[in-house]
Amino acid sequence: MMNSDTLKHVGTQLNDVFNAIVDNSYDKLKREENLLKTGFNTFDIMIKGLKKDEIMLVFGKPDMGKTSFLLQCIDNISVKNKKTVLLFSPENSEYYTLSRLLAMNCGISYNKIVKNSYLVEDWLNLNASCGHLSNTEFYIDCSSYIPMSSLTERIANYIDKNNPDVILIDSLDYIGYSETAAQKIKMLKKIACAFKVPIICTCKIPHTLKKTSKNAYMRKAGEYADIVVEIWRELYEERDKSRETYFLTHKNNKGQTGSLYFNFDLDKLVFTEQNE
Repeated sequence: MMNSDTLKHVGTQLNDVFNAIVDNSYDKLKREENLLKTGFNTFDIMIKGLKKDEIMLVFGKPDMGKTSFLLQCIDNISVKNKKTVLLFSPENSEYYTLSRLLAMNCGISYNKIVKNSYLVEDWLNLNASCGHLSNTEFYIDCSSYIPMSSLTERIANYIDKNNPDVILIDSLDYIGYSETAAQKIKMLKKIACAFKVPIICTCKIPHTLKKTSKNAYMRKAGEYADIVVEIWRELYEERDKSRETYFLTHKNNKGQTGSLYFNFDLDKLVFTEQNE
């Protein structure tokens, strides 16, 4: 004989299931809201954003576009999404960094700034971009060769004043004196966990390293990083053949790894996704 106490109308059960689905979806949306997006859509889908205590290490040989990647992150995160960004750029001057960012934001060739060759509309675009960037919460420190102890103190001070949503470092090679790349990342991981802020930093791969040695170098240096990415493309003498670029995600603690294809505009020094 069937026990009537276990027999339930599906309407009641479906209502409970629906409420559970709504709660789960809401929780997922709240978690995703707290993840930092770089603004590279397909890349963000792959890495699933950055948590507040995560470290992303971006490798690449010279001239692959590591600085361009960080500058586009600034444009996407600070200018377009109104978040607070702190950039340490001991490798480059303020003039170089900010003029690159201006050119990127208004869509003109950086060579126009280098050669001081402008059209009237370029001046208007540069002036408009100055206004846009001036109204952002973007802070920059271009001090040369920052010791790790000093970096920790500066970050603590800046966080107390400005509460950044992300810290960018360009590059790992110009902070610290005696520490290895892995030791620097380990220290940065402690900073990220202590202050609950994600950190994205670039790191050079020496030209002389072969593929096997290169992979071992990235694996050792990225031991304490949560996400390890390599920017890679073939280098040709002809400029118009040097645009096909790959973002190779070698490590991702949230799961997915693999390669994504981008175009690199050697005139404007920006990456564009395949469907753009």
